[in-house]
Amino acid sequence: MLSVGRRKIFIIDFPLNLDENAASEFEAPFEYLRSALYNPHRDGSLIRFPEYRMTTLGQNAKWWEAHRSRAALRSALQTTERYLATGETTEHRIFRFLPSNMIPDKSLYAFPKAGMTAFGILQSTFHEVWCTYFGNRIGAGNQRRYNASFVYLTFPFPEGLTPNIPVADYVDEARAVAIAAAAARLHELRESWLNPPDLMTRESEVLPGYPDRIVPKDNRGRKRAEEKHSH
Repeated sequence: MLSVGRRKIFIIDFPLNLDENAASEFEAPFEYLRSALYNPHRDGSLIRFPEYRMTTLGQNAKWWEAHRSRAALRSALQTTERYLATGETTEHRIFRFLPSNMIPDKSLYAFPKAGMTAFGILQSTFHEVWCTYFGNRIGAGNQRRYNASFVYLTFPFPEGLTPNIPVADYVDEARAVAIAAAAARLHELRESWLNPPDLMTRESEVLPGYPDRIVPKDNRGRKRAEEKHSH
């Protein structure tokens, strides 16, 4: 589910590799997609969504699935409790950890193997400057866009701390320890600012494996939550 202003928008995401009969057992979302009208050319010409997916070259003919399901990414997320993510298009380049059972959509870049050291490097001023110089801007707001090919894959990570090296191989290295400590402190301060302990409390979700719920303690907390979600 996404929060867009005060609206709640749900993303339909069926389990992978279902055939049509199995997918149809998820009755409400399946029927929504089956009867949905799509405007692929943004010109007002509507076509049934399944028909568009099945007759358009390059599209996934299994119309109930995501166009690109990213099976490799989903598999990588199953090996970790959380992953690092950043928005594709945003004016302020922020990286944050998300629980691995929260599948990223196409508007997020996800880094499943990134630990606290990688978080510190990617959130650093050095990477920020690199993003600004090698990235591009897009949309009416001329916001900055993250690009894996021109930004992430060209960024000069410190020698010995590059993404192709397993975290366990450098976790005790002096530079990695110092970066991770600074990053952990940044993470702690950021979370305290987003969810002040005097205003918010954490409650375990009913279903196991899901992240804790952030619940306002009183009216001040509810006001803070409303302000946060309005931006």
